[in-house]
Amino acid sequence: EPPQELHLSSLGITVNDLEKEFPTNGLLQNEKAPLKDILNRLKEIYCNKVGFEFKGLDRPDIEKWIENYVGHDMAHKMKRAAMGEEIDAFANIPTAG
Repeated sequence: EPPQELHLSSLGITVNDLEKEFPTNGLLQNEKAPLKDILNRLKEIYCNKVGFEFKGLDRPDIEKWIENYVGHDMAHKMKRAAMGEEIDAFANIPTAG
């Protein structure tokens, strides 16, 4: 269940608004699309699986570490990695902030 502030009704959007057309700003191929199509595309982008590329870094040690790292308990580790702690420490990169 999404947080209350993400419910369409919390944003003042009604079922009738879902058929209204809005600019897509490059999100879809058409210049304009119904709001429901725009929302579906955003869900595809932000609510599905996450992928990333890490091969070709010219650092086989980091590539191997990432390969091992993401293979075990992905959700928990990605939360920690998002904070930058482990990758920064491993790559010897100073953490911002």
